[in-house]
Amino acid sequence: VHQGGTTNNNWVVLMVANRVLSVLLDSEVTVVENGAVVADGRYQICERPETFLGGTIMIQRGGSCVAVAFGSIQGNPPVQFAPGSTALVPGMVELTLSTTHVETLDLLSYNAQKGDNAQRIVTTRALTEETCRTSLNFDRGGPIPIVFGKLEGQYYAHDPRFVFLENTVESPLSDGGGSLVESTINQFASQYQTACSNAPRSFLNQDSCVLSKDVNACSQAQVTTYGLEVTLDEATLQKFYELTNSEGQPHYIYAMKGLRILDDVQAPPPCQPLARSRWIPVPELTTQAACHQQNGNAVLGDDTITVLSALLTQFSDGTDLVRDIFLPSNTEITCNVADQHRKGFHLFTQQQGCFQNVHPNHLQVYDMTMWPDLHPGGPANIEKWAESGSAFLQYSTSHVMQRWQDNKDTFVNLGRLGERIDFGDLSSGLQSSPA
Repeated sequence: VHQGGTTNNNWVVLMVANRVLSVLLDSEVTVVENGAVVADGRYQICERPETFLGGTIMIQRGGSCVAVAFGSIQGNPPVQFAPGSTALVPGMVELTLSTTHVETLDLLSYNAQKGDNAQRIVTTRALTEETCRTSLNFDRGGPIPIVFGKLEGQYYAHDPRFVFLENTVESPLSDGGGSLVESTINQFASQYQTACSNAPRSFLNQDSCVLSKDVNACSQAQVTTYGLEVTLDEATLQKFYELTNSEGQPHYIYAMKGLRILDDVQAPPPCQPLARSRWIPVPELTTQAACHQQNGNAVLGDDTITVLSALLTQFSDGTDLVRDIFLPSNTEITCNVADQHRKGFHLFTQQQGCFQNVHPNHLQVYDMTMWPDLHPGGPANIEKWAESGSAFLQYSTSHVMQRWQDNKDTFVNLGRLGERIDFGDLSSGLQSSPA
């Protein structure tokens, strides 16, 4: 955060990783809790920001993680550029409804709290080379800048994470999205799973229908025909290793332990709206006093206990070993304000006893067969757990949690410990193994 500007303007320049995100005019940056002014300087973001207008932004200040406001906006500010400040960015693309066909994305979910102004838009026509050449000015080979667009007086920041694949009648996608279906099949929430876009031949499409020979081609009518379910329990994970190792091609299938939720800024607090959190039962703590004593002096609010208890006992998803809950943004009762950023705590439910909030990937089962050869610390530190007869991989206390976030997508996500999955959901290497 850097305040100041020209002699005529009082700018607040918001930068992340030295790249300008927004330039606000006459807006103090303050701490939400007490209104204290945040001084000019560099601050560490200590939790993943919520990506909608007004979404919570937490920074490290004075040894504490605090929520901040930008003027009247408590949280994520809009993309703005005070008069004369656009020179701070490498360029601005002028977007028009007639030439780029702008449409809104996620209008309902993103604007539930903030009215009807679209917060995300997509252009359905490519920008011309001339537009890009005349609008943008940055050094080739340098850091990739944030590209901004302006549409009818509103500013938008380009999100490079969206990659659009052409899939038209004239040029159909060869696999129909099959590779994306496969890569997202183990996502917990259905809205994050890719659906197959192929369709069977019919009288409606026979003139344009083509037969795909792509090895990843999918079908909306695909049904797993194995008729076999596999329980991802400790004995099964150990048996996978024993059988594949006896064939000389060991597979390393592990349930994760030792992931530290308090050290992982990307692990959302359970009371954060739209957050999915994971919990494990703690049956040895049989009373509310014994359960909540684990939280030290941090006393949970009554509303927090009511909301989370209801979700855990009535709307949770998981196994006897782990439960996942999802906190909607439109509940009649919400967590107490003091609990909104807490995580890793214990909670007692009257119906089912004590639970502890743990890392979202705790006891998640992964096929890590390819990881020993890629592990910076050498294969032995990955292989030793299975070789000793364990179904668990203990995350090293010497590793920062960002290392887990950076590498977890390398592994094949099979499900939660204790979950029953179809044989067809196993990684292809396990399916083809004689074991």
